Amino acid sequence: MNLRFISFIVLLISVMSTEAQDGKEPSQPNIVVFLCDDLGYGDLSSYGHRTIKTPNIDKLAETGIKMTDFYAAAPVCSPSRVGLLTGRSPNKAGIYDFIPGPKKKRRFTSFGTFAKRRRNHT
Repeated sequence: MNLRFISFIVLLISVMSTEAQDGKEPSQPNIVVFLCDDLGYGDLSSYGHRTIKTPNIDKLAETGIKMTDFYAAAPVCSPSRVGLLTGRSPNKAGIYDFIPGPKKKRRFTSFGTFAKRRRNHT
């Protein structure tokens, strides 16, 4: 699993546990939205997957409302996030496709340069 996703789940559970320790009923309902990239409908055990175990998400599904019909603003990650966070069509926000990360420069070293760095001479 992605480290960000695990950190988000831990933060979510800690916030929920401190809310429950106060002993007061919250005045407004807590709404949690999971936006996961490349996650299919049946990829969680709470939705019927037999191999992948997701016990923490299953606990949330048991104690809350489990929705089974949903729509995404786009089929790829960046526009669907823009649609969720802004409430606008991703096209109107100027996001048409996924946003690639920065390209890493690849350094190719010749054998001669490698040998000189190791203080060997060719």
